[in-house]
Amino acid sequence: MTTESPLATARAQLRSAVEKLDLSESMWNTLSTPRRILEVAVPLRRDSGVVEMYHGYRVQYSTTRGPSKGGIRFHPDIDLDVS
Repeated sequence: MTTESPLATARAQLRSAVEKLDLSESMWNTLSTPRRILEVAVPLRRDSGVVEMYHGYRVQYSTTRGPSKGGIRFHPDIDLDVS
């Protein structure tokens, strides 16, 4: 069983909405392309003195209607899936 990434699922849902609304291909490109990607690395020093690095990402797709909404994601298994 193959499972799609959450990004692939969201892009498929967006494609479906664009088709149902009869939007142009340029609108699809605008909505599906990130406008800004912020990648951060946060060092965390444990009591033992070991430093661990945690990575976080914030991706903003459209700021046309004002500041974008959303949070920053931190998780040991997170990656930046922009495919």
